[in-house]
Amino acid sequence: VVWSFQIDSILTYTMRVLDPCIDSCMNVFEPAEWTALRWLSSGLLAIISVGPLAIQQIYSFSARGLMPAERRWLLSWLASTWLLACGSIYFTMHYLMPKFFEMGHSVQVDVGLIGRYDAAETLGLSLALAWSELMVLIAISALIIAGKTNMVHRENADGWRLRIHGTMVMLLWLVMPDSTPGAWIGIAIIAVTLVEVFAYA
Repeated sequence: VVWSFQIDSILTYTMRVLDPCIDSCMNVFEPAEWTALRWLSSGLLAIISVGPLAIQQIYSFSARGLMPAERRWLLSWLASTWLLACGSIYFTMHYLMPKFFEMGHSVQVDVGLIGRYDAAETLGLSLALAWSELMVLIAISALIIAGKTNMVHRENADGWRLRIHGTMVMLLWLVMPDSTPGAWIGIAIIAVTLVEVFAYA
């Protein structure tokens, strides 16, 4: 009960941040979808909360079977993944998406429309964008750290590309909302291009 109350409080605060109207114009049109988003948000908060403990457990389990360069890569990648997760989600939910929704709402006001927005769709789109940013950042950091620790070289670079890009594209497909099925292909192409540009620059 306490956990459910905390999730509801966090979601209520998040919707106030995302709401572009002076007087609230967010509505829950699909209660079942809102319930699914509550579970998704719970999982997201749980992953972030147990991040340091998970890093310690994964590293202590894996370290004995890895070479020194691999151990350095694993620890650096796990730590950077958790920090990037916290930073990208906070930036997206508190700065990026509120600006986008405010710009869209101002266009509607200029043409004389009254804004009525679906809270579940708004939150789902914001979470999907945050996850997409996170996956791109994780892929870039994994390749950069692997290069710095001499794990990636000319002979195995193609294998690393296949593993990183394949995992990233699959996860992007999983997090895309059902309401935007065609966006996945464009986002996947942009993500792969960004990883290639920044990781191999």
